Amino acid sequence: VCKYWLRGLCMKGEEQCEYLHEYDLSKMPKCAHYRLYGVCNSTNCIYSHDKVESERCNWYDRGFCRKGLTCSKKHVKQVACQLYLTGFCPRGPSCPNGQ
Repeated sequence: VCKYWLRGLCMKGEEQCEYLHEYDLSKMPKCAHYRLYGVCNSTNCIYSHDKVESERCNWYDRGFCRKGLTCSKKHVKQVACQLYLTGFCPRGPSCPNGQ
């Protein structure tokens, strides 16, 4: 889909433009924010929000992914265990919030 056409700015026109000039949600690029975080807060986002299961990004899980929103893998935010952060969690490795 022509990104310029979506904004009403394509100068080539439908005949000369190599991209599609039709709004078809199934042919829209995937929303990067939705793909990575599973949510998109934009009320008028034009991108596809299909549930695509992607594998987790090992770099993000280690603390930093230099690709950011362009990363093709899922960035999952972890909630830290408050008990562990204060010094001890009685659930240990079985704690759902991780250690």
